[in-house]
Amino acid sequence: MALAVWMQRQGDGFFPAEEIDRQCLSSYQDNQPVLIEISKVTQRDMDRHRKYWGGLVKLVAQHWEPKNKLVLKYERSVLNQMIDFVTNQGQPTDALSVVIDAFIGYRVKQAQALHIEHSAKEVLESIHEWIKEEAGYFDLVVTPTGVKRKVRSISFAKMPSQEAFEEFYSKAFDVAWRYVLVNVGYKSQEEAQEMALRMLSMR
Repeated sequence: MALAVWMQRQGDGFFPAEEIDRQCLSSYQDNQPVLIEISKVTQRDMDRHRKYWGGLVKLVAQHWEPKNKLVLKYERSVLNQMIDFVTNQGQPTDALSVVIDAFIGYRVKQAQALHIEHSAKEVLESIHEWIKEEAGYFDLVVTPTGVKRKVRSISFAKMPSQEAFEEFYSKAFDVAWRYVLVNVGYKSQEEAQEMALRMLSMR
């Protein structure tokens, strides 16, 4: 199967542009013969690729992939609100504590399964697919079991203008902010945007 990997020439060799590209190549063994077809892209296209994959997606993955976390910050907030609500109603919290313990156990198993079963490439790609769907980049298709969402393919190199990319990136960032970044300590969208750009220098 053909594989599209963004690379940059350095000296006599070509090197992956971003982490997602390095992970794409990791499935090939050392000295394994491959046939490579090169397509020239503009610096603008590369900048788009790096800003999205090397900045935003990498930042989301840093906080979304559960490493040594039982529950996410927003989940803790919901649990605390539940406890406060039950307490204010004058109801016993023993049963609620049992449910919360069960939930934490579930999240631990879920985190362990994600960490063990999914490669870094799969995590990045799943975040990409999730962002596109939540941002509205999908089509509704009719299947024998009902209507389902089919996520669209996005090609930065084929986007007609910089405005089209910025529109996509803005929607993608909004998704990342609402569901992940606002819950992990960033005080504003501007702070999170700045960190996403700083991720570009972290290899």
